[in-house]
Amino acid sequence: MKNHEEYAGVNLFTPVKLGAFELSHRVVLPPLTRMRTVTGFVPNELMVEYYAQRATPGGFMVTEGTVISETGHGYYGAPGIYTDEQVEGWKKVTAAVHAKGGIIFTLGENHTGACNPMASNQLVRQRSRMMIWSLHKRAGCLLSRTVLWRPMK
Repeated sequence: MKNHEEYAGVNLFTPVKLGAFELSHRVVLPPLTRMRTVTGFVPNELMVEYYAQRATPGGFMVTEGTVISETGHGYYGAPGIYTDEQVEGWKKVTAAVHAKGGIIFTLGENHTGACNPMASNQLVRQRSRMMIWSLHKRAGCLLSRTVLWRPMK
């Protein structure tokens, strides 16, 4: 671990390499769940505008929690990514961020599991964990509890 002397002279507005990505600054938009979907948990124009407003050239942002299955919802209005319509909605968000030169990753791909009222029995909770693990294996993503990380293309 680096000590604070190694960071002397480095500020939030200096470039940094994050894996394969060259960031023009160190200010990151963290996941902020806005719960702004209206119909079908589809990312909409309000979300496109929200993310586009916050995108900067070479800037990095992480999307809000994005639900991976119909039984994965725990909060009304949280966007999904399990139907073709939802994927198309996220593509619009991603295109708007990329148009401004930003880099966007999805936090999403989460499942509220036992917190979900639809997951009131052990079988549903077990299937939720299996589904999350399956997504992890197929996408080759980093798994952190029930949250998967992957770049949005």
